[in-house]
Amino acid sequence: MPLAIFLFLFPAVSFSETADCSISQDSIPKITVQCTADLVNGWEYQLFPKDVAYYGIYIDEKVKNKCRATRISGKDTLVNMPGKALTPMIIPDGQNPPEFIITNLPLKDGQWLMGKSFSNRMLFPGESIPFMGSWLYATGIPQTNMHAPEPFTAINDYKLILRQQSRDGSSIQEETLFTMTLAGNGTYYEGGIHIRWIGDLDQDGKIDILLTYATEYKCFDVILFLSSRAEGNRLLGEATRHRTCRC
Repeated sequence: MPLAIFLFLFPAVSFSETADCSISQDSIPKITVQCTADLVNGWEYQLFPKDVAYYGIYIDEKVKNKCRATRISGKDTLVNMPGKALTPMIIPDGQNPPEFIITNLPLKDGQWLMGKSFSNRMLFPGESIPFMGSWLYATGIPQTNMHAPEPFTAINDYKLILRQQSRDGSSIQEETLFTMTLAGNGTYYEGGIHIRWIGDLDQDGKIDILLTYATEYKCFDVILFLSSRAEGNRLLGEATRHRTCRC
């Protein structure tokens, strides 16, 4: 899934077990990303070490396809939102919570970035998302049951694919990001791939993607793909991944 790795921009990245890891993991800085919607009680004592610059990525509905990076400081606190008693959120200066928090990217306080939230959207076969000259789309063979409450009871050979046009429009490249079968029990299936955010975090004019990947209900992996972490002729590279489990 990965283009070039800019060592001067990014200070150790955790690669996934399936990544093509041809360079030392210690030679690149560690990126940490945390979706605020996944935070649980207790994080307020871990989020803001003094020697790390954390940035919240905020969505501004008034500015189309743009988001803002805001430095989070020790004065910002995690509070329980009404209706979300077990989900602390970061509310600096009375703003809405950030879409996610990130460290070790060369961001500036107040910087505007291309980006859009997709609120945990799963692309079903035949659906697509166009953004920044790229298209994210899904294919697969859905199984249905007219008596089931959900539209699909399983999806065989599900694929999430990124299609990207060259800047001069002369060629199109595709990369399959995931292939999986969403097996069901005749009524519903568990797991899936849900899009959290799409934009340009590393500011190279190419698409980056934050998503979750799950094969069951309780646990999911939060994965950040960056175009600047791509290797060879790939479009994206996995910059970081961590697992979150519900009780």
